[in-house]
Amino acid sequence: MKKLPPFGKELVERLRFKNIPGLVRITIGMNSWERAKKWRDSNSDFCALVYDGRNPVNSYTWPVAACFCIIEWNVGPSEEQVISLCECLLKSGAESVIVNPLFVDFNKPAFGYDTSKPFGDRWIQQRESIHVYRQPKMGVLNVA
Repeated sequence: MKKLPPFGKELVERLRFKNIPGLVRITIGMNSWERAKKWRDSNSDFCALVYDGRNPVNSYTWPVAACFCIIEWNVGPSEEQVISLCECLLKSGAESVIVNPLFVDFNKPAFGYDTSKPFGDRWIQQRESIHVYRQPKMGVLNVA
């Protein structure tokens, strides 16, 4: 049986009583334990989980069904680890997952335009940005 991520028991207890938190924050990277404790203590409508990167993301049970999640990504974990975490959260039933890279200077442009590149490939990503991932809508058809 898979284990829960740190602080996961608190979330499981809330969900058992149909007390879905307004937001589940998953901290990853530098100072993740301190940030999770801060969120846990700052607002009773939030739950915080920690992913410390010691084990693969899929070795945990992520109790986030019907929850809105935000991943606070700080220095350390790779982009691949964060993507794997997003996939696990969505497969576990999270309503949406927002990835917030804390190490980014949002005053700098996210994209630049490089005229030396071929047309269609000129917009180049220069820094990480906030990404939002959602569950696919049921019953929505691709219409051309």
